[in-house]
Amino acid sequence: MINSKQVVLRLFFIILMGALNLSMIYKEYDGNIFLTEEDLLIEEKSNYPKSPINVQDSNEHFIPSYNEWMCFSTENMTLTCSEHVFDEIKKVPMIASYKGNEAFEFEPSSADAIPCEKTLETWVQLFEGQNEFCVLAAYLQELNSEDQRVGYGRTLWILDAIKTAHGYWMNPSLLKRINQED
Repeated sequence: MINSKQVVLRLFFIILMGALNLSMIYKEYDGNIFLTEEDLLIEEKSNYPKSPINVQDSNEHFIPSYNEWMCFSTENMTLTCSEHVFDEIKKVPMIASYKGNEAFEFEPSSADAIPCEKTLETWVQLFEGQNEFCVLAAYLQELNSEDQRVGYGRTLWILDAIKTAHGYWMNPSLLKRINQED
């Protein structure tokens, strides 16, 4: 027969383990604690009625790629202009962030013609004094490992929004898509 002391001890143990698990969840995901229901709604609206981009799979079929929020530390982040050669060289603002052995590169679509230097100035202000940030982006492709950090996998993502505790930067094309639905 179980006495009341054993019941209390078991309940205490269960509550303690739950609290420890909860704190581990917050520690693991502390980069996105400041995402809100509104942010999740922005993500949902950014992916409807169609995906932001389509990517070609290994069978050369085009499949949808959807925006998702991802959060990172500002400690392993760089801001720069990425150069793309079309008929002319286009400079596109880019965030590179390293997490584990992965390098993530986020940039708006070059088709959006976002001015690089001006956007970087805005981003520097947004990141000033911040320890973490989140991006709303859709996967585009794996990149060749020209990165100086040997052993890193590199992926390119199309950037639609950035969030820090200071506020947001949103790609004008995202604002158009969201406002069309309202």
